[in-house]
Amino acid sequence: MRGVPILSLEKREQLRRFITLVDVLYERKVQLVLHAESELSTLFRDERLVARKDQKVDEDVRKGTGEKKEVDEEFFAFDRTVSQT
Repeated sequence: MRGVPILSLEKREQLRRFITLVDVLYERKVQLVLHAESELSTLFRDERLVARKDQKVDEDVRKGTGEKKEVDEEFFAFDRTVSQT
C-alpha cells in the first residue's frame, strides 16, 4: 500500500478505515507492506491533543462532552493496529 498519509483525529474517517483494513488483513493472515509519510509508530498524531490532552480533554470530560473517551478509543485502536503489523 502506497501513499498512506499521517492520520489524525481531524481525519477520523480515514483513521478508522485504515484501522479496519489492517484488522481484516491481520485476521486473514495477509501480509501488508506500507509506504507511508512516517514510521508506523508515528503515523497517527494529533498535534492539537499533544498540546492540550491532559488539561483540555479532562475539562471536556467534566463538561460531559466525552471527548477523552473517544480519543482514548482511537489511540487504543491504533496501538492495536501497530501491534498487528
